[in-house]
Amino acid sequence: MLFVQLQRVVFDKATRKAKKLLNPLSFDKTIYLDRFMYENKGAKIDWDEIPKYVKRIEQLKEGLQKYLAFGKDKLDLRKALRSSIDFIRTQGKDEATLVDVYDEGTAVMCDPRGISVIQDEEATAKALEQSLAAVEQQVAMMEKKLADYTAALARAETMKRYRYDLHTILMHSGGVNSGHYYSFVFDAGKKVWRKYNDEEVAEVQEKDVFREAIGECKHPATAYFLVYVAQEMGLPADRDFALSASRLVRVGSREIIKYYTTLLPAELKREVCEDNLRLDIEIIERMSGSMCSTALERYNENHAIIMEKNKTKGNELRSFAAYLESLQNPLYRYVLLDTIISDLNEGGLNLELLDETDALYKALNETFMKQCPLPPASLRLQPAEKAALIALEAGYKKASRRQ
Repeated sequence: MLFVQLQRVVFDKATRKAKKLLNPLSFDKTIYLDRFMYENKGAKIDWDEIPKYVKRIEQLKEGLQKYLAFGKDKLDLRKALRSSIDFIRTQGKDEATLVDVYDEGTAVMCDPRGISVIQDEEATAKALEQSLAAVEQQVAMMEKKLADYTAALARAETMKRYRYDLHTILMHSGGVNSGHYYSFVFDAGKKVWRKYNDEEVAEVQEKDVFREAIGECKHPATAYFLVYVAQEMGLPADRDFALSASRLVRVGSREIIKYYTTLLPAELKREVCEDNLRLDIEIIERMSGSMCSTALERYNENHAIIMEKNKTKGNELRSFAAYLESLQNPLYRYVLLDTIISDLNEGGLNLELLDETDALYKALNETFMKQCPLPPASLRLQPAEKAALIALEAGYKKASRRQ
């Protein structure tokens, strides 16, 4: 992996204070590090000039066309000049002079370099030879430059073994003394960028990522740290792993983490594990707290609805909780909360499945026993209560069928 820190804070000598630089700063999605490798120490490539070579090559090709495809007939100017010289020195002597060719009695011989009006055949031929020599010299020079630029580009193209792709952009919005941090992360498997802003995660278009990271937004945040990932990640050769970073997702995050963890020194490995554990606990506590707040709100709302509906005879069979409330059974509150927890987890979790050491169980116990006006007697049923609840549910189903 390659980490690049962008210098965004400097000391302002005028104000004698630190200031944040907000100038737009572009960077590439893919970079190649071959030029910095020891094996390429002797490579003579002017990397600062390489980006300009493509444009220069196009300019040279256009310039050569003016000599190699001259005029409306697209003639090679060199051949045309040679033919003119041969004509003057051979056929011109056997026939009329050039002066006789024109009605006005003057032969005007011009080439692109501006030959003067000449009436003497030999002088004309010599002038044309000078122009030919100048054209050939110019063409040769341009062809050499074209060959040099093309060869330099070809050499640069071979320097692409060590490819690194942009993976993460760490962002900062705000000033020198305060602000907010967030990040953009590229999912190589799904080919999408995601914006991680505290607990909010959203997919974003690549063009929007770079527009914001470069600093082209109206109220720009700035990229201050870039993470590039090598295309070849160097996973164990004895495993059928996809080595390309673009296909790394097929390996599975657990396998990747497990492998790279083995490369860490013991002290650093322990620090990483402890930090990950703290993060996991923080995530669970945040999620548990959020779920408890939602559960408490729904518990009070549903309780009020059940109490109101049960005033009308027949409504007590709308749900098992309503049925228990009509019987004024103390297990009603437990069933009501259990139903809400199950609904919030789409049926994948209920009170019985919670262990007393779970963060969610502790949060529920804290929330309902201290904040709920009408809490359940307990979040854990005793064996006798479980048996009673089974019998009550059977009675509810039987009453529902009769209705």
